Amino acid sequence: LFTERMLTFIKEVRKDTGNATLPIVMVQISRVCDPSASDECWTSIREQQRILPEKVKNILTVPAIDLDLDDLIHISGEDQHVLGRRMASAMAVLKGIQKKKELPPIKLKSIKVGTDKLCGNPTVTVTFANVAGKLEASDRPAGFSLRDSRIFKTEVFNDHVVLHIT
Repeated sequence: LFTERMLTFIKEVRKDTGNATLPIVMVQISRVCDPSASDECWTSIREQQRILPEKVKNILTVPAIDLDLDDLIHISGEDQHVLGRRMASAMAVLKGIQKKKELPPIKLKSIKVGTDKLCGNPTVTVTFANVAGKLEASDRPAGFSLRDSRIFKTEVFNDHVVLHIT
């Protein structure tokens, strides 16, 4: 129901404002660390938020999954500033008013399954579009998960991550 209701909401907001192309920046739901919450439901909504800009013009989704939390679901006060900059940058892209060459928010470009040439184990290469500079992790990369396999090694490259799987 999320996508259907969001499409109705966007249509009604644009109707109410009298602007059929009103630019909208949406924040993608971050991590949810509540053990009582269904991860499948949150993942489904996150995915619907990710692809919504493909269905509706003049909308961008800003990721927040990498930001620190202050509790089980809320983005930390410090990272609210990071999120605000991301949202401002996304709106600048939508409005075409970038002071410098702003990229739209980072987004998933492709996922490819392969085989590690050394050990024969499966690998998953996740490539992203709109990477400003290069992907980086301040510590061991985290945030990736698979339903029926375990990730034993994560390698970060300029615009992609390679997950080595058991």
